Amino acid sequence: MVPSTSVGRGARNERTPADAVPERLLGPDAVASAFEAHVHAEDVVRVRKILAYSIAGWVSSAALDFITVYMLGQGRLSVPLGIRAVAALAFLAVLLRLHVEPAPRPPLFRALNLLVLVGTCASLALIAVEQGTIATVYTHGVSVTLVAYGLAFQEPWRRGIWLAGLPVATFFAILLGAALFSPRIHADLATTASLGAFLQNTIMIAMTGVFVVTGGHVVHQMRRQAFSQRGLGRYELRERIARGGMGEIWRAHHAGLDREVAVKIVRPDRASQPGASARFTREVRALVELKHPCTVRILDHGVTNDGLRYFAMELLEGETIDARLSGEQKLEPRRAAEIARDVARALDEAHLRGIIHRDVTPKNLFLVKLATGEEIVKVLDFGIAKDRGDAEASTLTAHGQIIGTPTYMAPEQARGTEVDARTDVYALGAVLFRMLCGRPPFEKGSQAETLQAHVWDAPPKPSWIADVPPELETIVLRCLRKAPAERFATAGALADALEAFLRAPLAARPAAREPDAPIDAAQQTLDAPLSRP
Repeated sequence: MVPSTSVGRGARNERTPADAVPERLLGPDAVASAFEAHVHAEDVVRVRKILAYSIAGWVSSAALDFITVYMLGQGRLSVPLGIRAVAALAFLAVLLRLHVEPAPRPPLFRALNLLVLVGTCASLALIAVEQGTIATVYTHGVSVTLVAYGLAFQEPWRRGIWLAGLPVATFFAILLGAALFSPRIHADLATTASLGAFLQNTIMIAMTGVFVVTGGHVVHQMRRQAFSQRGLGRYELRERIARGGMGEIWRAHHAGLDREVAVKIVRPDRASQPGASARFTREVRALVELKHPCTVRILDHGVTNDGLRYFAMELLEGETIDARLSGEQKLEPRRAAEIARDVARALDEAHLRGIIHRDVTPKNLFLVKLATGEEIVKVLDFGIAKDRGDAEASTLTAHGQIIGTPTYMAPEQARGTEVDARTDVYALGAVLFRMLCGRPPFEKGSQAETLQAHVWDAPPKPSWIADVPPELETIVLRCLRKAPAERFATAGALADALEAFLRAPLAARPAAREPDAPIDAAQQTLDAPLSRP
């Protein structure tokens, strides 16, 4: 599932189903937080490549084991090969996890990398113990491990000491601790030549560690300074508005036009996927062509010199439908119908251009107040939109996952099958249901149960929950049909039906019953009509 993020400066703080955290950070805190998120995304991409090469190097260095055993006569070959095999499987498991979406968050990411570093040094120490000497060539493997760490990460010195120091400490703890159990290691410590070589290697490892930690700290500070002063093309970043699984949205300033805009920066690991560049350009160009006044306008797009993809949008003032409903619970039926009609018109234009939104939710519908006092709705975040002409998944799509928000997801989307314009019609029907009733059609304990309900369960009638006109209820329930063929064929047809409802004269309607009012069983029996014998 992919989070949605708003582009309005007045949006209230809210959490999406995928934990996208809208925020308004100013000054150094904004820079620090944004920089850490940016560096983490880049580190994930880089570590995937470095770890793949490192696993290949780890396996191929088994040649050292053959030389050590057959030419130097130290130890048994089965032991180092077995240690290498076990370690290689563990490293491969870490690599596979790094390729699973969503990418691990920073704490888990650092833990996985620490596992690889400690595992490497522990394996080298165990092989050295099998050789029975502290003057081992495998000591140099610790230095190689530190260099690989330095290539993969540039951390502040405090964090660097832990990440580099713990693997080194593990190596020496195992090697020296073996002296308590291995007579050969104990005897080797008493040999001047072996002890001298061991101390030389120890000094070299210490020097390598100091170089890697201090160098990483300097590079980290330089990158942070450059990030705080960076711009994206013609845009100067001012403050971060929101962040989510797909990237971040920033308030930015266009110096040439002296205008503030919202800039969405795509996460580096998303943008680095195969074919991403061509698909990103094709998708954004298609979205730029959308001109409906109820669609947030995309003004520009581009790629920075270091490969960051971004696009600029109009900056909005207001709040999302979700924020509005959190305060008012539900909307007056005619106002809800007006909003749904305008959204349907905007979606219809996108559908006619072959673009399916796939995540129509209250968080992606933004209420904007104009200078005239009039309030209009804007459809946000086509970030997971799908071009029907592209057989491949969208570059802005979380690969291998069900795309969208389960609370408003059409049955075919929940199954992971083909989607079309009627998928957005279903989602808009679910949003209209919530605007009318103050709750979505299905409220379950888990996302899996919610998806199952969309696939199998009939939605409750809105009039059971709130005072909803029968004509409007009919429109909502048609949107929520399980079979796409039974819904409105297009978003335009849905908009026409809502327009017809709005133009119809108001009629007096009885108030709906309270949905959760307790009913006395005896009174219900007494009030029941008598049946004929």
